[in-house]
Amino acid sequence: MTYRLLIIHLSLLLTSGCATNPKAVAPTATPDSWQTPVSAGEQLPDLWALTDCAALHTLMRRALAQNPDLQTTVLRVEEAQTLLRSSRSVLWPSLDLSGSAGRQRFAGSTSSSGSWALISGWEADLWGRLRAQVTSSQYTLSISQADLAAARNSLAANVIRTLLDVLTLKQTLQIDQRRIASSTLNESFIRERYLAGLGSLADLEAARTILQQQRAQRFDREASLAQTQRALKVFLGDYDVSLRLPERVEVVLPVEPVPLNVMAARPDIQAAYARIQAAHADATSAQRARLPSLSLVLDHTRSGTSPAQALSIAGISNLIADAALPIFRGGQLRAAQARAGIETERLIWRYRSEILNALREVEDAMDQELSLTRQVDARAQAQGHAANNRTLFEARYRDGLVNVFDLLDAQQTYYDAEVQLLNTKLQRQQNRIDLAIALGLGV
Repeated sequence: MTYRLLIIHLSLLLTSGCATNPKAVAPTATPDSWQTPVSAGEQLPDLWALTDCAALHTLMRRALAQNPDLQTTVLRVEEAQTLLRSSRSVLWPSLDLSGSAGRQRFAGSTSSSGSWALISGWEADLWGRLRAQVTSSQYTLSISQADLAAARNSLAANVIRTLLDVLTLKQTLQIDQRRIASSTLNESFIRERYLAGLGSLADLEAARTILQQQRAQRFDREASLAQTQRALKVFLGDYDVSLRLPERVEVVLPVEPVPLNVMAARPDIQAAYARIQAAHADATSAQRARLPSLSLVLDHTRSGTSPAQALSIAGISNLIADAALPIFRGGQLRAAQARAGIETERLIWRYRSEILNALREVEDAMDQELSLTRQVDARAQAQGHAANNRTLFEARYRDGLVNVFDLLDAQQTYYDAEVQLLNTKLQRQQNRIDLAIALGLGV
């Protein structure tokens, strides 16, 4: 079964039946090619497996450990964890201790007073409203964790992409160097012919023009290389780091068949699903806020002329049961419930959009892989033909059979074909990274 057919099946499975119940978004069946179970301890494909370059893996680890933007995302997860602990506290009784002590002097006499109170309160979660709030906080934490996973995956992918850009620019500069060396020889040869009366000044000026244009192009690429290297340092989180880059990196195509749960592990899809569940919990809490509530308060107070006396004598205890039922609040609670329901439905549609975009990204990347592979083959053949053509025109020019413009055009075509082949190979490797991210492979 082809990838395209698998994706169509997955689209139908994941986008059906989730408009009324957030729990109905999980598929109940999978295509045959994706039913291979993942056994315990088996490693799913990841971004590390795209290349076996140890130097690149070192750069990825450095970025994951030191990138400032990623560390801020880590802190957001920790913040969500503290908010979850705070939301869970409402399920437990509260206990507060307060005390006061005073001394008063009047008409030569002094009097002291003291009071200590122990107050405990607890709201009975009769309808699960408080538990729904805790559930919402749990899914908010899940959203933060999914966002962190997405940030880690994106950072690792950007490190690979940027390194590939750096290496490609270096290879392109090597081609430019050979191109300039060839044009320099051309200019010298044409100048000698011109001085010997065998060539024209127009030929010499044309050769000099091409040479200076090539030098200008090389200066531009050198600036681009420096900028790309600085961008890599920013990803690594250390601007003063000394880059030790490999000479070559080859990105392989993610292996197939890919189990269904690999793509389901995409952080953006997980975050979208968690947002539905959090909104559903908020809607539940808003609905149950319209029901009666019951709170218990225990107040134990001791007082006396001094703090010591206040602690030694018997205190007064009061147990208060507080029941409340909202009667009329101008439609506030009803509006809050309706708003929460609308938010849930909006997020369900957003979840469907996330799935559709994920499927599109996978198919686009797979189609692009096929196209780029064919382009690489075609450009490799074009480079071979351009090399033969350049050799032919160089020999013909020396024999006086073609003019200098034909020679320069043949040489330019050859070097352009080299650069185009190099850039197409880069595009294919970049596309494989895009495919890995689209499939949900992480670090």
